Amino acid sequence: MDPKPIPPMLRKTLPINTPADRSERPRRKVGSYAYRRWIPYLFITPGLAVLFLFYILPAIVGLGVSFTRWDALRPPVFIGLGNFIALFQDPNFYHSILVTVEYAVLSLVTQLPLALFLAYLLSQQKRGSKVFQAVFFIPQILSLVAVGVLWSLLYDPFNGPPARILGLFGVGPIDWLGKYALLSLVLASAWVYFGFHMVLQLAGMTAIPSELYDSARLDTASSLQVFFRVTLPLLRETLLISTVLMVSGAFSYSIGITWVLTRGGPLHATELLPIFMYKAAFSNHQFGYSSAVSIVMVIFIAVLVGIIVWWFGRERIEY
Repeated sequence: MDPKPIPPMLRKTLPINTPADRSERPRRKVGSYAYRRWIPYLFITPGLAVLFLFYILPAIVGLGVSFTRWDALRPPVFIGLGNFIALFQDPNFYHSILVTVEYAVLSLVTQLPLALFLAYLLSQQKRGSKVFQAVFFIPQILSLVAVGVLWSLLYDPFNGPPARILGLFGVGPIDWLGKYALLSLVLASAWVYFGFHMVLQLAGMTAIPSELYDSARLDTASSLQVFFRVTLPLLRETLLISTVLMVSGAFSYSIGITWVLTRGGPLHATELLPIFMYKAAFSNHQFGYSSAVSIVMVIFIAVLVGIIVWWFGRERIEY
């Protein structure tokens, strides 16, 4: 079909692209375009290499080792599912799971309400809130070994500050790391991590539009009603993140403070699943058995996180 002719009045004002004009246009270089397309992948290559070398590759190796009997001195011997069968027949394994779940629940009950309460106070107090945020966040950046040594000095039944203060009221020495070992471990962990969750909840509170608070106050809602009817429901996503981090942390980075304070004692009272796995590898030299523990632990964490995400995602609130 022939193109429509250009009116005579527009012929002088509109440029007409002739074949010669089209040939004079600069052509896009195919090679340079392909090079620019691959530039983003070049930038993320170092990060992917670190991820593969220190996370993906050890996980693959650990999965393979879990099917062997290996003491790191002799060549590994393939035994199939022998480690997993022995694991599920070990009563100490189930005891470690119960202790870890109890530790996770106690950590959730202590850290999350405290983080919410302090975040709410700091959201209402604009003056000096940055200073308090920094002070509460400082334990998060400390070495877990240093934190463990610090709390071991605090828990000294004779010379620790709590023991001296209670001694003024006639209270005798208390074996904090004996009878109350798990509770003492939970308190030490809460001191380290609650500041991070407080900052996280505070960020969620600042993201809530102020118009919602104004509307609630116009309806003569009290501060308590505003918190439970407006603030708390809209913090669902940040609460989900804190809950997942606390629960998964009980199965992973809790080993630092636990090993320094109690090493899983007394009488396996604080033997969390990471401690159980560590002892199997480096105390009993059962690296295949320890790898099987790690595989089961990863599956257990994935199931717990899936349940938590499903529970928080039952109802979605938008604003």
